[in-house]
Amino acid sequence: AICDERLWVDLSPELSRLRILSPEEKISMVTGKAVSITASTMPGGLGVAKLVSDLKIWLAVLRDQSYRVLSQISLLGAAFYSRPSLQITIEQSLFDHVDCLSNRQLRLLIDHAVQPLVVNCPECFMDSVLSHLLMVLFPYLDQRLLNDWRLASEEGLQMDEKDDLEDLDVTDEIVKEIMLRDLTRYVAGFVFSILDYGKQ
Repeated sequence: AICDERLWVDLSPELSRLRILSPEEKISMVTGKAVSITASTMPGGLGVAKLVSDLKIWLAVLRDQSYRVLSQISLLGAAFYSRPSLQITIEQSLFDHVDCLSNRQLRLLIDHAVQPLVVNCPECFMDSVLSHLLMVLFPYLDQRLLNDWRLASEEGLQMDEKDDLEDLDVTDEIVKEIMLRDLTRYVAGFVFSILDYGKQ
């Protein structure tokens, strides 16, 4: 719900920057290298920049650790998967605001929460807990990737497989395309992990 733009409408421009990638974050996503925030890179000086940076880090850690807690709880097996109304609870908590997630955040959701839930589910709870979740999730992912790739193709793809990421001019279009490529790769990996799990 934090990613829902409607929640940020009445906030100051400084706080609204919490949901916007800074130039440093874009460079870090493209190259994989950490870049420090300086006073000159954000309007309002280092005080505001540090506040925004700290809040972004706190929100990201909160989200990621919530996913990891869910992943760890799934290791309890039947003690977890036998909980009443678990399927509804999982779907509501993970997917109620999925349309508000960026491709980067959706990739983290799949990798850190959904995939462990599937892989750790005992076979006897597959139908009652996971079948509906996956029947909802996969068509959504399919449609989202189709739409995003269609838009990317219409706008003109920015990258070539031979491109050196460190030599690229880090534009919004490049970052968007990299996040789309990463999400596609993770969804494919998720499908393969389910198929491998089914062979066991």
